[in-house]
Amino acid sequence: MRSAPEDGQRFMYIVSTLAVSSVFNVGIYGSFPVGHRCTHRGSYELIPILPGRLNIVAHTNAEAAIVGWARSWQSATRRRPANELVVHIYALSLAPEDRIWTRRDDDTIVFSSYISPCRARAWRSSNIHYYGILPTVANYEVYTDPVVARTALRQPEPPLIESERRLERELQQIVCQEMPTQENLFQGVWDVLRPFMGMPIDILRQHFPHLDQASLLILSQGGCFPFRHQRLRKRSIDESLTEVPQVNATACEVLAVSIAGKVTALSPEVASKLREPVVDPLEEPEKCTRFNSLRVRIELGYHNIYFAEGAGTNDDIFITVGRQTIKLLRSPGYSAVANKAVDLMVAFGSETISVDQFNHFHLFPRRPETMPTGGDPFNLKSLIFSARCIEEPHREAIITKFDNINRDIYPLRWPSYLSARISVTDWHYSPYDVKTNTLAVSLPGRPSACIYLKALRVRLTLDGLWQSWFSAGTSDNVYLSVGMENRPSVGVLPLAKSPAAGSVFEADFNLETFFDQKTVPVSAILSYVNVYATPGMGLNANYTDGWQIKSIIFDGRCADNNRAVRANIVFPEGKWVERQAGKEWGLVYSHDKIGLERWIRLDW
Repeated sequence: MRSAPEDGQRFMYIVSTLAVSSVFNVGIYGSFPVGHRCTHRGSYELIPILPGRLNIVAHTNAEAAIVGWARSWQSATRRRPANELVVHIYALSLAPEDRIWTRRDDDTIVFSSYISPCRARAWRSSNIHYYGILPTVANYEVYTDPVVARTALRQPEPPLIESERRLERELQQIVCQEMPTQENLFQGVWDVLRPFMGMPIDILRQHFPHLDQASLLILSQGGCFPFRHQRLRKRSIDESLTEVPQVNATACEVLAVSIAGKVTALSPEVASKLREPVVDPLEEPEKCTRFNSLRVRIELGYHNIYFAEGAGTNDDIFITVGRQTIKLLRSPGYSAVANKAVDLMVAFGSETISVDQFNHFHLFPRRPETMPTGGDPFNLKSLIFSARCIEEPHREAIITKFDNINRDIYPLRWPSYLSARISVTDWHYSPYDVKTNTLAVSLPGRPSACIYLKALRVRLTLDGLWQSWFSAGTSDNVYLSVGMENRPSVGVLPLAKSPAAGSVFEADFNLETFFDQKTVPVSAILSYVNVYATPGMGLNANYTDGWQIKSIIFDGRCADNNRAVRANIVFPEGKWVERQAGKEWGLVYSHDKIGLERWIRLDW
């Protein structure tokens, strides 16, 4: 079990028979009506404070909490045998607004989360920490003896071993059961991990001595917090309140696998199934690294060259690519067009070439043998190279840097030819393929371009007009959380305090602070996007204030080439959101994974 908290903390201990999932989903209520089932079953230690109600009793040390609960258990109406119950010990850190009502002695304190007519408020689960399990006995009345309670607290080894065994047992059940949906898998994983969230690392290390430091850190910092199985309420102008579950399990799954790999007695089959990778088609961009065809398109212009109208030519026009020389045009007139294929086997000795193999060309005129010696100038309006990618879906890549070149070429004067080098960066996709402007398709010959981001900025814009009566601003404070597939972010990013309608707020993510690394994979950085709200300064959590999101825009900076990319979440008509009444930390909007197809290249 846990050691006592440091002196000076407002820290209380509560013993209860309520399930861990109930406590961490709903919280712990400060009081109950006299006829409530919790008052009859010994769920808590309760005493009357107000007429018709019973208040929970907490203690400043765990021993007194065990003794007090056991005395309540003596008079409870027991529905189940003692050996079928699991009695949990919770440690609760009091918030500034919590009130201590009365003290009975140095160790026992009666307190409540309210001093108002609102009697339904509960301490939120972020303030509740799992302390341990009371060892099972045939009759829990034995714990009314302080010596027995003290003995239970001073036997750390059995509870620690049991923690590992219980986690292992529940993980095996998750894997062995048929759970076809991600939501079901998520709920099971979260139920396993939830009791240990927020524990200090030194205590977690006692519970799980074989866990690595990274897993201990995620557990201690509550790294799975964004994945809590919360229900949020969304509001639109024409819709009523609707409950929508928000689920994202990846980070908790990875953590569970990490833990499962350290505990003992996992069968090879279970261990293998736990480690099956989650295949995400958006993680790997489509690539284009080789061509199976190459073409050259030439077009002559209409131009006056040395007083010659039209600028056609009696000469033939050739181009050399690799080891092949191709006749493009024969004594063409102005505006002549030709589109010729390059024989890759002749030019490069292979039926396919890598994107960087075509790196130079030489275009020149040559006098036909039937013509007298000399030369005839012409105007080169455009020269375009196109190629077909060998990889699916066989996209067309083009080079347009010589389009609209309008170069006059004259064999008897300068310039008498056009010769240039080709770089991999000159290739881009056909402009008619919109998807190729996103990171879902890597640039030709550059499969590793912008795999990682070195900087990330977010811009939140509220909808509405400040002078409007129905303004869509909010008195709440707004926070943002994002996360990667295998590494949930640490903490949240504050965006705005009581923002007005139409306001714009920008903030930078410190990647080292949030993810403990200087660069992050762009395919995973926005595996989830959560917007949270808390009551503004001086406001009660029961007061809610709906507001409209116009857009959430993420601007990233690529680690390899310093280029800019952008991902947008835009609501043309505005998105109404509202924190649920009574929640001091409410999830108001959650967006599914933003994959590579949503990231657009800006300045490439």
